[in-house]
Amino acid sequence: MADEIIEELWRVKDELSKEAGDDMEVFFRRLNERALARGAKLVDRSGPGQLMVAEEPTEYKTKKD
Repeated sequence: MADEIIEELWRVKDELSKEAGDDMEVFFRRLNERALARGAKLVDRSGPGQLMVAEEPTEYKTKKD
């Protein structure tokens, strides 16, 4: 069953990619447009990213001689 679902997902992805001329920018823009048309709320990633972990966690620091 899981294989059938994965195969269907890949088939749909391949169709959408062909519709976009195999251009990933067009592919994702169209996916976003379709999601917005359905009323989905998308995350705005155009601004600066947020750091999700500490820059220098103490457990990863090396000893300085």
